[in-house]
Amino acid sequence: LLPSACQSEMPLLVIAELAPVAAACAAIAQLKADPATQHVPVLGFARTHDAALQARAREAGVNLLAADAGIAEQLPQLLDRILQVE
Repeated sequence: LLPSACQSEMPLLVIAELAPVAAACAAIAQLKADPATQHVPVLGFARTHDAALQARAREAGVNLLAADAGIAEQLPQLLDRILQVE
């Protein structure tokens, strides 16, 4: 579903909640496996700073991870970082 939505909508980035972890990581992995959508950066966020979750998300293709507690406050900086705006 995520790759097909990205193909039709052509987003600049995807912001994904990493819960449930298995489903979110599977969708991101599909997005990154598709040549038509693999370039789309993914900002993932989760409630926890769990090292295993972070490793799994990075393996799936998440480009930048954030804690959901601070994502609203830090969103402009996170967007600049993931989109590499200077």
